[in-house]
Amino acid sequence: MRQGVGGLLLTFIIFFSTIGVAGAEPKIQGETAILMDATTGQVLWEKNAHKQMYPASTTKIMTTLLVLELGNLDEIVVTSRNARNQIGSRIYLDEGEKILVRDLLYGLMLSSGNDAAVVAAEYISGSVEEFAELMNKRAVALGALNTNFVNPNGLHHDDHYSTAYDLAVISRHALTIPEFREIVQTPSANIPWPTEEWDRRLENGNRLLTRYQGGNGIKTGYTSKAQGTFVGSANRDGFELIAVTLSAGGSGQIFDDAAAILNYGYDNFEKKLIVASEQPITLAPVRYGDRVQVLNLGDVYHTGPKDNSLDIYIAPVLKDLEAPVKSGVLAGYLEVSVNGELVGTVPLVTTHTVERKITTYWWFYAGVLIAVYLPLRIGVHLRRRRKKNRYMKRKRYYEQSFY
Repeated sequence: MRQGVGGLLLTFIIFFSTIGVAGAEPKIQGETAILMDATTGQVLWEKNAHKQMYPASTTKIMTTLLVLELGNLDEIVVTSRNARNQIGSRIYLDEGEKILVRDLLYGLMLSSGNDAAVVAAEYISGSVEEFAELMNKRAVALGALNTNFVNPNGLHHDDHYSTAYDLAVISRHALTIPEFREIVQTPSANIPWPTEEWDRRLENGNRLLTRYQGGNGIKTGYTSKAQGTFVGSANRDGFELIAVTLSAGGSGQIFDDAAAILNYGYDNFEKKLIVASEQPITLAPVRYGDRVQVLNLGDVYHTGPKDNSLDIYIAPVLKDLEAPVKSGVLAGYLEVSVNGELVGTVPLVTTHTVERKITTYWWFYAGVLIAVYLPLRIGVHLRRRRKKNRYMKRKRYYEQSFY
């Protein structure tokens, strides 16, 4: 059942009434790139975003995501020989070394430890191969359909690839995890180094954290085949953007690319609140009961060119409700479309309890029938009885008179 909310539609069209045009697109070195709104998932700009590329250490975003979803940060894990023997960037774990999972992830994301990534994979799945299968299943579930992971750290393999779009999708989900945010926006950290007299000093290689306004993540990468890769993010007054650049030449170029992409986003786009959470939407019909007020759970945002005109349509899609209905019951969904495109769907819930009307029960009508029929039958019986009594009285009178 669909039902439009004309009043809300009119309000929003009036509010966003002026027209604007986005500025010049960013000039970057990366062969493929994308700019995505971290809140809505809208793609604001892209360059060959679905072309499969080597992701290098941006792979570790998925590795960290899975550890946070499936592991325990306070557990202690043991470094295997396989992890100890990893090449490339490392945090120099020794075979048999015990390390806290939390520290492992800092070593993985700040110092891009390839050894830490393998420890993490073996901790979750028992082996790199099984963990790679898990990575690929999770990628598909998130909507990253052009990705295939072979290892947890991004060391080169011809069959290990992803796309700018897929990495943005994975990163967008990762940013919903508070611990992930905390890790990737940490400039530096110290973790234990049992075989030395000092702690390991981990430095975050992401220059956006200190050189870009609002920079808050996420992960750099580099191999000779992949060249520079980077997933960067920034948040300005609640407007959070994700920029991905792949095959961007030297390591310094990735930050120039990311800054150019993010600048394009902040210069030309704005996020607008279309529908605020917990707003009365409509009265939903209830079978066997009175109609019930429903409200939406969750904000709906839309990001578009600054000062651009928006044609907004808001429609509740209601379930068939049957009394009794409790407060807070799912009553359907609110679909929000902007310029003919669905941009958000949020649940609708009931605001109060609706009891079933007594007149809708079968026994109510049986009671009414009894209440009406029984007095009627009693009345008929009494009339018949009175009539019979009069007859018998007259009969006795005549009989007495005759004799």
